[in-house]
Amino acid sequence: MLRQVKLTRWRGFDAHSSPFRVSDSSTHGFVQMLTEKKAVDGPPQGGSRPPKGNDKIMAEPLRNRIPAPTQFFAPDTRAAPVPGPTPRVEATLDQRIAPRFTLLIRAAKLIAADGEYLCIIRDASETGISVRTFHPLPVGSQMVIELQNGDRYHADLVWQQDDRAGFAFDQPADIARIIASPSRYSKRAIRVSLTAEAEIVAGGTVADATIRDISQQGAKIDCGFRLAMDQRVKLRAAGMVETDAIVRWRREGQCGLVFDETFQFGELARIVMEIQRRRAT
Repeated sequence: MLRQVKLTRWRGFDAHSSPFRVSDSSTHGFVQMLTEKKAVDGPPQGGSRPPKGNDKIMAEPLRNRIPAPTQFFAPDTRAAPVPGPTPRVEATLDQRIAPRFTLLIRAAKLIAADGEYLCIIRDASETGISVRTFHPLPVGSQMVIELQNGDRYHADLVWQQDDRAGFAFDQPADIARIIASPSRYSKRAIRVSLTAEAEIVAGGTVADATIRDISQQGAKIDCGFRLAMDQRVKLRAAGMVETDAIVRWRREGQCGLVFDETFQFGELARIVMEIQRRRAT
């Protein structure tokens, strides 16, 4: 019975999955022990004696299957292979080197050769920005990006798709300042400089005027007609709806108007684009 137990235990052993190294000398000694034990115990009980020569047939695989319990595989001390040079891949628009900060949502304006336009900064890095636009940008790649605090950055238009556009700065920018956007003005609205012929309706009088700049909350106009402080007026201009306003300040032929209803940023951006287009034609 001892012989059968030993053989059954080791017969399922896999030398390839063992952490031990097979020793021929220990294997030979173990086989010899089994042979001597078999001679003393005689044939197994409850069965016939194995045919002659069977011991040799069964013992032969044991030479390759029984491990030496005191010998372990030596650790692999070979150095890890050094990786070869990484193939060079041409950078695409989405493979940017400088870290980018997303979802800034900073209002800004683009100053081009033919006028100024509104946009929203969506993400930025020290090497460039991407913006949301509300209309196709004019032809010409060189522009100046002005933030709400008055900071300006010279940049080249790199790409434009639908309502998005990407710019590359001429020089590395201070990304911390772009994010913080420090300003001495509290939530000052962006003013777009332009020239647009307009009319002022004050009571029963209609006077010619010229819009010099416009924002979401108001406009600066030139007007030869003397308007009173806090006087209610209407502003008319091609490319925008008639707008109710109040005179907030006046000096030397100029007046500052505050609109009764604030323009949405995208609405104002399209108004500015239409005024600039009409002026160009």
